[in-house]
Amino acid sequence: MDRAFVAMYGVRDLEKKLLAGVKAGKVARKGLLADRLAQALKENVLSQEEVDKIIEADALRYRAIQVDHFSHDMKTTLTNGAPPKQMALANAS
Repeated sequence: MDRAFVAMYGVRDLEKKLLAGVKAGKVARKGLLADRLAQALKENVLSQEEVDKIIEADALRYRAIQVDHFSHDMKTTLTNGAPPKQMALANAS
């Protein structure tokens, strides 16, 4: 959880750049983070490196907030590590 906090704190300036892109009308105000990041990349609001940092921080945040999900017999942990849409975008780069 500490890594997630540090990562999210580390991308706060990048989130400000994303918000500036929203205010400039280059990035959608609402929608999936992956879609908004792709739009920001296309519009040169963020670089690929900056997008990658946000994706990594968001994946850590997602893992930190997950509640463990177990099989009915409590022998297997079924918790997923990251949202599928985010991982697909991260793997595409």
